[in-house]
Amino acid sequence: MQSLQEWKKDTESSLGLRLEKKYNMMDYKLGSKIISQFEEYAKFKKEIRLEHSRVRKVEAENAQIKMEIKVTSVRVLILATYPCFLI
Repeated sequence: MQSLQEWKKDTESSLGLRLEKKYNMMDYKLGSKIISQFEEYAKFKKEIRLEHSRVRKVEAENAQIKMEIKVTSVRVLILATYPCFLI
């Protein structure tokens, strides 16, 4: 038969192991969540960079179209003002 002292030590060991196991599980879950959040943040930053790149590309295309419209407008104005250039 176990003495009260042995029972106390066994119980403390058992509770300590359970506590350590729970702590490790919580630590693992939190670590996994943190890693997942870092991955999501990196993905978000990449999407933002791509979006900025797309915006710059569209802005460049718009500037090119505006320039073409201005050049075409000037040509039409010259032809309307000086019909002798219609050769």
